[in-house]
Amino acid sequence: MARTKKADEAAKKKEERTRALAELQMPDDGWDEDDSGHENYIKRDKRGRPTVMTKQTLDKLRVAFKFGCPDEEACIYAGIDPQTLYTYCKKYPDFSSEKEELKQSPVLIARSTVVNALKSSTPDAWEYLRRKRKKEFAEAKIEIPTDETVTADDLEKLDRGDIQVIGGGKKPAPIKIKKFKK
Repeated sequence: MARTKKADEAAKKKEERTRALAELQMPDDGWDEDDSGHENYIKRDKRGRPTVMTKQTLDKLRVAFKFGCPDEEACIYAGIDPQTLYTYCKKYPDFSSEKEELKQSPVLIARSTVVNALKSSTPDAWEYLRRKRKKEFAEAKIEIPTDETVTADDLEKLDRGDIQVIGGGKKPAPIKIKKFKK
């Protein structure tokens, strides 16, 4: 029996989804949605086309979103078309907000890992502070427009506090260096 072009396209999409699912290597709980004895079975009305958004599909979507997958990858893992997901999200806005919260899970885990690593790594702690509190902890760049040549010794003295930078005001004025006598 000859297949239609639409059936060929559907088979090709299903093949792509299966291949992508194998690449993701996410856990599959192995139950069939038509198994009426399983705890996730949804009793459906037998009229019309059955929905693909079963509890099993929703669980697969949740797992993929917890891994931070974008909608398209999550749909491939769950075995549904992205348009089906978008339609479901329009119909059930609560799932849409849950989806966005689940997508933040990897970021929260990464933050937790970074913060826990700060306890044992001083350089990482400093880097974290430099990025999060730039005004307080970022390395300052100092430009010194002066007629005098600034040497490495002068910069070392500045670090030690032996040299004080004089200048200021709201207008950018040339910075003058005052050397302390010991």
